[in-house]
Amino acid sequence: MDTFRSLWEWVAENLLPHWPFLLGWIIFTALGQFFKAQVWTKTNAKKNRFVSIMRRTMGLHPMAIGMLFSLIPSVPVSPGVEGWGARMLYWASVGIFASFGFNIVKQWVKKRYDLDIEQAIKDAVNPSMAPAASAVAEEVASRALEEGHVRIVPSVPPANPNDVETDPDLSDEL
Repeated sequence: MDTFRSLWEWVAENLLPHWPFLLGWIIFTALGQFFKAQVWTKTNAKKNRFVSIMRRTMGLHPMAIGMLFSLIPSVPVSPGVEGWGARMLYWASVGIFASFGFNIVKQWVKKRYDLDIEQAIKDAVNPSMAPAASAVAEEVASRALEEGHVRIVPSVPPANPNDVETDPDLSDEL
């Protein structure tokens, strides 16, 4: 219990003050993946010159969007970030980290679960690919079940609770 408490104290001291960075990272990553999969596609680039230019400069988008985002005065930053220059660098680094951070997460998921997360995102956002996304979700769920990460619990309680036998090994978890 002391280990958990010390871990929580470390998280509260070192990570929670930086919630704007962490939340910005998640939002920038999600938006970037959406635009990459749905807007700045090769097909759209062939149809529109603006999209073609945006597709070629995708690597600069996270940093540029972060810098523009920092110009909004009400946008929060971590403690110690003061001044417009520092705010711009702060949010530019959030954008840059969104790109690199997503690649790190993508490689970890690929290695750990043998799942192409980019393809799963494309399938999830594209309604015509829903069966493929469903198949990926089923595959991930079955692997998690096989590895013992999850267990199946009935979603509907029995009509008479006295009819249910409890497993003595699980009685502490209930």
